Formats: sequence, C-alpha cells, structure tokens
Amino acid sequence: MSVGVFIVEDEAIIAMEIEDHLRAMGYDVRGRAARAEQALERIPATKPDVVLVDVNLGSGMSGVELTERLRDVCDAAVIYLTAYSDRAIVERAIRTRSFAYLVKPFQREALRANIEMAVHLRDVERASARAAAVLRATLDATADGLFVVDAAGDIVDTSRTLIESWQIPSDAVGTPAMLEHMARAIRGAEPVPPSSLATEVAPGKQCIIERTDGRVFERRSRTLVLGSEILGRVVSLHDVTEQRHRARLEVEARYRAELFEELNHRIKNNLQGVVSLLRLRLDEVDDPRVREILAGTAGRVQAIAMVHEHLSLSGAREVVAASRYFDALARAVARAHAAAPGTVTVGRVEDLPLRPTAFMSLGMIAAELLVNALRHAFVGRAEGRVMLELVRSGDDGVLVVSDDGVGVDGSPSSRPSMGMRIVRALAEGLGGRFERVSSPAGTRASVTFPLRSAEGQSAGEGPT
Repeated sequence: MSVGVFIVEDEAIIAMEIEDHLRAMGYDVRGRAARAEQALERIPATKPDVVLVDVNLGSGMSGVELTERLRDVCDAAVIYLTAYSDRAIVERAIRTRSFAYLVKPFQREALRANIEMAVHLRDVERASARAAAVLRATLDATADGLFVVDAAGDIVDTSRTLIESWQIPSDAVGTPAMLEHMARAIRGAEPVPPSSLATEVAPGKQCIIERTDGRVFERRSRTLVLGSEILGRVVSLHDVTEQRHRARLEVEARYRAELFEELNHRIKNNLQGVVSLLRLRLDEVDDPRVREILAGTAGRVQAIAMVHEHLSLSGAREVVAASRYFDALARAVARAHAAAPGTVTVGRVEDLPLRPTAFMSLGMIAAELLVNALRHAFVGRAEGRVMLELVRSGDDGVLVVSDDGVGVDGSPSSRPSMGMRIVRALAEGLGGRFERVSSPAGTRASVTFPLRSAEGQSAGEGPT
C-alpha cells in the first residue's frame, strides 16, 4: 500500500515540483494547500501518512502553528520544509514533535529518505502509544496497588488501585508527597522514611506493612532492566489482611481442636477411674438394692466416659459421628449386663448435627433406656431383643429404644423409676419430650428433640 502525502506550500511552483517528485517516486499525493487554514479543513478527510509543511506560509497561521493544531485531528508524520537551516528551526521542529525537516532546495532522494524515516518513526510512536495504553490498563486493572519509579527513585506512574486504597490526594499523585502521605498511614514504633517505600525488596524476603487502620500489606518490587541498564522499579502493595486473618483463624482452630481433644481424653480417663472405683465397691456390697444402685451409677458414668472418648477421637466438630458411638455404647451395655449375643442391636443411626453437650445427653438417655430394657423387659423369659435407633424426622431428631419384652405396668399407682426421671429431665434439657408406649408385645421408648432452635442453634445449646 502506497504512502499517502499531503503538501502544505504557499509557493505554487514549488508545490507542483514536490508533487511531481512524489508521484514519480510512487507516493500517493492526497492533496495540496497553500494556507494553513485550508490544510486544517482538507487533511482530516484525506488521512495522509505524511504532511509536508512549509514553516513560513506567508500571512496567517504559520507552519509551526499548523503542526500543533494537526496533533488534535490526525496522527500523520510532519516534515518541515524550510529555506533556512539554523538552530532555531531545529528547536522548533523538536518542540512541535516534527519527525524531520528538509532545507529547500532538496534532492529527490533526500525527500524519499525523509518520508520513509518519518513513516517508520510514526509507526514506532503508534506502537509505543499502544504499549503505554496497555500498561496503563494493566496498572488500573490489577487488584494490587502499584507504582513505578525511575532509576533516580522518582515516581513515573501510579495505578488507580493504589490511589483509591491509600486515599492519595490528587495533587500528591506521582510526587514525593505521595510517598509521604503513605508513610504517615503506616503503623510503627518510629516514623517510616517515605523513600523506603520505593526501595528494592530482596528476592524471597517478605516485607510486611501494617497501616494504622489495621489493614496489612505485603510490599514487593521488581527491577526494570534493559540490557545492562537499570531503568527503574515496579513496587506493588498487596493487601494480605484477609489472608493473614484466615491464617490466624486456622491456627486458632487447630489449637482449639487439640485442646478439645486433650480435655476430652483427660475427662474420659478420670471418669474411667470413677467407674473402676464404683465397680470395686460392688465387690464389697452384699445388699442387692445397693449393688443395683452402684451398678447403675457405674453404667451412667461409663456412658459419659464413652462420649468423651468419642469426642476426643472426632475432634472439635459440629457434626459428631453418632453411628460409631451408639454401636460401641450398645456393646458396652450388653457386656455389662451379660446379655446373650444378639440381644442388643443397633438399627438405623444417622449422623445428625449435634453439639457435644446434646450428644452427651443423648448418650446418657440411650444408656438408661438400654439398661432399663435389659433389666425389666424379659422378666420370666430366657431371651429377647432390644434395638436402638437415631433418625431425623423433619426438623427433629428421634432416639428410639424398643424391645419385644413383656411390657411395662402403666397403672397410675406405678411410680416412675429414678432412671426414667433422669431420662425425662435430660429430654427436657434438649428442648424435647419423652414418650413410652408399652403392650404385652413390647415397649417403645422415644425422645424427640429439635435439631435447630428458632435462633439456629444446634440441639441442646440454648441461649447463654
């Protein structure tokens, strides 16, 4: 594609000569103008790649003024034409960003060389402008606050994120006052030197900055090198407030879990010691009623100890694996009462969302109901079956212990045992209710309790 050229020359003969030269060299002449005002009207529509402008256009606007105005309407490369060659012309060409200038009269090959050079420099300038636009967009799009300093430490660019997150006044952006403003916002035993914010951070070294508002930033830097020359440095301020907060919470959670596990382990050991003492006392007691009371107490303490053992293995979690615990509890109760294999079974047990206190209450309830069934359900019979279940029913949890025994006397004169009074009290503590239905075909005892209260708390965790 041929290069388009527009000529601005007030001398008609010279303009014609230049046009002939250009056409002979294969350039596309887009138009001519003798006055700057005419050129301003015609050039935007013709979209030339190069504009040849005579510095002196007679009366009216000069070629220099025209060049300054053209910057607003097109990006053509401008080449000055002048009859004089002095320092003043060179300085004017530099100030107006002219790509070159030719002294009249000039050789045709000199004209070609200047046009080709001007087009190349114009393309380089366009590429540089695009690169600058990409850099600007990148700076503003990054989540980190960034600023760029040159080799002398002077700020040459700043991202919008940095300006906004550090609330830098507009008149301070890109000046030494910007670093002073930032330094005043940093917490420390002594004032932070503003210049230290732009210094290099050694690779692998963490530089943490805490602001007076509590936010925490990690300062990083990357040196800009071209060949062997250091051009400057990019400094980033990465907000690590949330990251450090999460890390602190994770450490605290691990500590709580370890403490929770250790406490439950120690409580379990202490309760096991109590159980052992109660069982030792059983060997010294002859009264059947006292032996029954001691055995029942030992069983209740054993159930609580098993809860703590299970919690120490589960860790400090909201949802406790109930299935393993109730299976172990059922086996322990069966062994303690010398029940025949298969007498006590565990049916469906769901891992409901239970806090430790609710879990402990349900363990004690289950132990009481299992012991009660083994003692009273099969009077006069050689064998029977007792089943434990824990299931969800809507928003409630239901613990059920059922048997196929002889039934329970439900007459008004029948006084509730201490075990059933304990079960009712524990059920009320869960915000639930205890029910027992009995017939000659067996007994079904159940505790229904809310899994979530109106405040969203887990079962058994009332307001404190």
